[in-house]
Amino acid sequence: MGILKRQKARKALDGLESRLGEELPPEFHAVVSGGEGLELGVCRISDADTIAGLIGRAPCWPAELIPFGSASANSFCLMKQAGKPAEDWPVVLAISDPPAVLPLSSGFRSFLFFLAIRFRDSASLGKEGERAKKLLADQGVPADLMETPVPPPKLPEETYKYDREALLARCVLALRSGEIQSMAKGLLALAKEAPWWGAPHYLLAKLYQRQSHVPNTCGCYWNGLERPDCFSGTTTRPDLGDLGISRGIGTDAVAFLKEHAAQVPAQLKRHPRWQWMMETPDPTSPKSRLELARSSAQNGDPERALWRYLDVLAVGWRDTAVLQEALPDMADIYKGLGRTYEATVCQAG
Repeated sequence: MGILKRQKARKALDGLESRLGEELPPEFHAVVSGGEGLELGVCRISDADTIAGLIGRAPCWPAELIPFGSASANSFCLMKQAGKPAEDWPVVLAISDPPAVLPLSSGFRSFLFFLAIRFRDSASLGKEGERAKKLLADQGVPADLMETPVPPPKLPEETYKYDREALLARCVLALRSGEIQSMAKGLLALAKEAPWWGAPHYLLAKLYQRQSHVPNTCGCYWNGLERPDCFSGTTTRPDLGDLGISRGIGTDAVAFLKEHAAQVPAQLKRHPRWQWMMETPDPTSPKSRLELARSSAQNGDPERALWRYLDVLAVGWRDTAVLQEALPDMADIYKGLGRTYEATVCQAG
């Protein structure tokens, strides 16, 4: 890439940092400035102007997501996290239809190793392939990591080797252990480390349901429902075996809790969500979810309210009227939390 293009990229990234109110990771600067339009393994890097312009274009995704690369119709994104340095912002895959977010790497530097492990033989790509390898090598990724083929079943093990905090890889490895206690222990650890991620709770529910342990199943389904739909792993993954999550998991959870209402702990029945589930004709509709989100906001629970507004967007993202109602409410909550960037993204949506 020429000097003028690099300067233009740096200027665009500087502008993005001004909007974020945060500095982006140095590796992010280097890869975006030097890899415009380049395929790094499974990810095509966007140019800096495109990255800045994508903010707020997909209102169904959380405002914290910063798309920087593409894979088919999906996007790789940094996930901005309040109070954490940019080096620790995880990289996620944002799936377009239905809206879903899968956590891949614990940070952008770790994501470069994730890409290297998935790097295909670039001989047919000629200079572009070598340029891609050089760009990763310049960021400290070993060359042999990009040249040694890894069979797909071994990808989680290889990912974990270079990123001990990789959530999705750890989830797959926990389920592959095959022993009930080991699976449950691994999923519980993930649930504690990533409180926004619903997949471990849903998988635990399926695990307990398979054992006919109804009280534990109810508790895990409840915990899963309390997390945003888009962070619940709403696409089926074949490597999760018979515990793979289906697209209708929220509906399944509500149905199970209603069916086994007598065994749902009393403390859960005192929550607004229980009344919402039992009294609302269609608790999974956008309108019903919007009422629940507003109830959380009125009860002084802004973080919970944001999660529930994400549920509204996950099911109503094609409906302009739903977006017009939900996004201004979300912007107001973000403003109240002092998160100006996220508020601006919601207003732009």
